[in-house]
Amino acid sequence: MAFLTWTDTERYVSVRVPGKRKFQEVSADVRTAEINAARVRMRSDGGGVASTESTHQTYRRIFLQACREMEITEGQEFDFSTETFGELGAWCLIGINIAKLDVFTTMLNKEREVSFNDYSRPWYKHPKILKIKKKYEIEKHKDDQAFALAHPEAVKELRVSIPGNTIQEIVVEGEQLMLDGREEATEKLGHIATILMTLLFVIRASTVGGMFSEKDIWLDENGHLCMTIRFIKCWVTGRQKSTGKKLPIERVGRDSIPPGDGPDHPRSRAFAIIMEAKRRNSLCWIPGHVDDRPYRAAKDMTEMMEGYGWNLVTLGRKASSHSGRKTGVSALDNLTNGGSRSQIMEWMLVTDVSLVARYCEREYMVTAFVAKIFDWMTV
Repeated sequence: MAFLTWTDTERYVSVRVPGKRKFQEVSADVRTAEINAARVRMRSDGGGVASTESTHQTYRRIFLQACREMEITEGQEFDFSTETFGELGAWCLIGINIAKLDVFTTMLNKEREVSFNDYSRPWYKHPKILKIKKKYEIEKHKDDQAFALAHPEAVKELRVSIPGNTIQEIVVEGEQLMLDGREEATEKLGHIATILMTLLFVIRASTVGGMFSEKDIWLDENGHLCMTIRFIKCWVTGRQKSTGKKLPIERVGRDSIPPGDGPDHPRSRAFAIIMEAKRRNSLCWIPGHVDDRPYRAAKDMTEMMEGYGWNLVTLGRKASSHSGRKTGVSALDNLTNGGSRSQIMEWMLVTDVSLVARYCEREYMVTAFVAKIFDWMTV
């Protein structure tokens, strides 16, 4: 609802503004411009996040490239055809390194919606399409095995948890940096603090990248570590049907992390490093705007760890930005002998205990130092 008023030079309207209980007067021209901009936004496709649209465009370009090479009739690329999809599978076997064709069925269904106003999702669970996808996965697996045998030096390294001795070394170095006021020390202290945050809260790097500011992590009056989680990979706007939760999530009260039983306890030492990094404003070191940071955080954190040599585990195995979360899950599952997976599932903010099993490394060696970091969840 809007009411018109005038001055000698400009027309105003009284409108409702989010966050204001009373009507606010704004320029009629400004209001009209806002309405038109909102109309454009609602007409444009974009039900997901920015990275989803970017992924769609990437695989659309790859698909069109495949169609040109496989001599698919121009203008008919996005017509539903099992033959075209089979040709795509053949091209992908030799054209790109991708394990499954799922990204292409998603892209094709969305393209039909956007460009042709067709919401039938013809590529979704079509029997012939499913058969082609399964055949592709079998043939791709054969190729990968053959390549691994022929080129053992080129096999992709396995992402694993952070060894317990590395975690202890990181904490010790963080404590030393707390006594060093130089700019480079402050920068590295922030890097260490973010690794410890992914470990303690078993969160992804993208969740750290989603922080608005250092205010999103704090100690409460009982010394518990609390956090506001503003971004979780794959969560959509609003309340999640799977969990019943919606962002932001406040890790407070029972969902906060208690301190250790003294200042020398490993968890208390980790808290001290995080709080000192917060005091120096070095926690939010991932560059970019808050809308972009979550999608580049994994790459930036992995490169940071590689720069310090914290990614090195053993030959063919390395730690990465995902390893803090993986380490936390592996340690907790080990310490509880696999008996508290429902509790770990809630801490991870996932909906199925099978995801806990997928994350954890059964062979992970929990050191005494790491065991103390998580002792509050095992008593």
